[in-house]
Amino acid sequence: MAVELAVGATSLAVGNGAARTELLSESDTQVARQIIEYGTFPSLLLLSLSQSELGVTGILTAAAASLACLALHAAVGWAAFKGRKPQQRAALLGCCSGVHSAALPLTFAQALLGAEGLQLAALAVLFNAIGVSVVSYLSCGSAGAAFPEQQVHTSGTYRGEWKGMDKAGLGTYKWASGARYEGQWAKNAKDGYGIYFYPKGGIYKGEWREGYMDGMGVRVFKSGQLSSGRWEMDKLVERMPLAAVALAVEGADRAATAARHVKVGGGTVMDAV
Repeated sequence: MAVELAVGATSLAVGNGAARTELLSESDTQVARQIIEYGTFPSLLLLSLSQSELGVTGILTAAAASLACLALHAAVGWAAFKGRKPQQRAALLGCCSGVHSAALPLTFAQALLGAEGLQLAALAVLFNAIGVSVVSYLSCGSAGAAFPEQQVHTSGTYRGEWKGMDKAGLGTYKWASGARYEGQWAKNAKDGYGIYFYPKGGIYKGEWREGYMDGMGVRVFKSGQLSSGRWEMDKLVERMPLAAVALAVEGADRAATAARHVKVGGGTVMDAV
């Protein structure tokens, strides 16, 4: 059986070589490749399984059980990591599923190669688990663009959450001038609720949109004077009593507090373990 599999693999290699050297047309090469991939290899696999101790039915049953375990594993992992940020949760679930998926061929290895083959396959799964959970997760999870602890610009420093390469979620930004913003972000701009601290004194608490004071909020000047109401594009367009913007101010306070304490960074040793 090994000879037939080797012949099939060799045929694929020869066909790809012939396509690259243009000895055969691309269409002829594609047809031959599909015959081998979708016909020859599956047939040889089914034949080899039928000759094993477990048989085709046993192998398929074991494979179905493995897939069910994989689904259960993913569900448990989702519940365990549901409190994590989306990027961290995706990385952790990917590592867990990758380790579990690598164990699926163990049944086939036992059926086709016997006890010795099973031992070698199990050893490969062990090394894969170490590589995925420790090396890959820690190196990619802690250094990737989705997990930077902070980003330093020429104008200041941002610390907070990200969506891809965009500042999004909760975060703080400190400008070189001394100004500071704490609150919500979207698409690299202040957006949602937040507090802006002016470099020479005074603050603004309230709603933001696309980087501008926009919505309900209050501006407190260094002198103690207040300007509260509805803002558009950094300008007060409708004065209102402080009570009318109380909910926006409260939302800004909550967002600023959450932004100061938001957990950032990536993979940890305990996560990997």
